[in-house]
Amino acid sequence: MKSILTFITAMLAAVLLIPAASAQSTSNPKTQVRVTLDKLSLYMRQSPNVPTQDDPRSLPKPKRWADFEVPFKVEASPMPKSGYIDSLTFKFYIAVVNPDRARQYLKLYKEIKYVNVPVGESTYASVYLSPSSVKRITGSEGGRGKWVKYEGVVVEYNGKVVAPYSSERGKMEKWWTIQSPSIVETTYYPLLNKDETPFSVYWYDRYPEIMKPNLHQGGSAPEPSGFGTPTPPETDDL
Repeated sequence: MKSILTFITAMLAAVLLIPAASAQSTSNPKTQVRVTLDKLSLYMRQSPNVPTQDDPRSLPKPKRWADFEVPFKVEASPMPKSGYIDSLTFKFYIAVVNPDRARQYLKLYKEIKYVNVPVGESTYASVYLSPSSVKRITGSEGGRGKWVKYEGVVVEYNGKVVAPYSSERGKMEKWWTIQSPSIVETTYYPLLNKDETPFSVYWYDRYPEIMKPNLHQGGSAPEPSGFGTPTPPETDDL
């Protein structure tokens, strides 16, 4: 019993010793952030082919990706000394035609968190659709016809909406919130962030840095103990 009490005491001490500030924002909590969004544009871009000297195989014909890009600019008051804010979260909503059902649209969604976002600079955020998704939707390589129906972007700072964009007006302005059998959400046509595409190293300075997933965010493994955490005593009488 004494060993059990010793173990519990050590674990409570470990919790108290972990610094709470490690999960807090590094920005001034009084900073007011405003984001100006421009129009979301669609560009059809070819897959980049990089030739190598020791590969006898011929390069495949490049296919086309759908690149949805939105320009934005951040304003902050007071201006951070570093010229940057910690992060912005972009939520992209794209509605495309359903190739298997007439008069129905598929709602695609992607959330991207950018870190070290510059203040006062013209910056860009983007999402992509793979060539296979584009061909499945449109029936042709590189797309054809008007296959994108609605577009929307929501930008959040510290959990609060600081900028919305919609291709629609009136009752359909926030079309992504509408419950309708004509707009069905799906994950079979995944939107991808830039780091999930072959374009990850291209136009690097055009975009903010994308936050990478880690064990703490994903929750797939326990968080490692903080430095100096007491080690539970070994015991055989549990």
